[in-house]
Amino acid sequence: LPLRDRKDEVGEVISSAMRHVTAASEVMADLTRIGSCPVGELPRHADVADALREVVRDDIGRAARHDVRVNVVAPQNAYEVVPIGALAVLMHALLGAAVNASPPGSEVVVTLSDSEEGHWTLTFDDAGHAVPVAARRGVLSRDFEAIATGRTAGVTLVAAMSIAANIRMPLEIDDAPSGGARMRLTIPKQNG
Repeated sequence: LPLRDRKDEVGEVISSAMRHVTAASEVMADLTRIGSCPVGELPRHADVADALREVVRDDIGRAARHDVRVNVVAPQNAYEVVPIGALAVLMHALLGAAVNASPPGSEVVVTLSDSEEGHWTLTFDDAGHAVPVAARRGVLSRDFEAIATGRTAGVTLVAAMSIAANIRMPLEIDDAPSGGARMRLTIPKQNG
């Protein structure tokens, strides 16, 4: 049948195609950012809180396309000696994974807090499905099939784990209080 005779179906097909193109575009942007990660960069004085807010500003379009709100809880400043370029790429990957995992109309909560144990804690709580324990182990072993179970784009979590290991910042995946997943990054303090 000619397309003019199937008007309702055409709109659905076009809408579906646009969603797929947008998803592919987001994956390519993620891979490009990850591929350009400055993993050999030397640490320098930087404001981690400001860098976090900049990452959220950069990714607000993705959150809007997914109809997900991003709530940032962070101090005004968090000065530290860090490889800020690699840390920014890592924060983009974690925020992107959290937004992608969260259903429309939900909220991702990003928290940067000062710990008395000599580090900063950065958490990304999504509203999606919890990451199964087997998949959490899969992230550490880079098992893409285990990671994809019930969640989208596991490759960004694998990349995030690799970047975190490279810049020596432990990254753990737990259950979020909201029922989704929590990605917790520990940023060691150098400024004592």
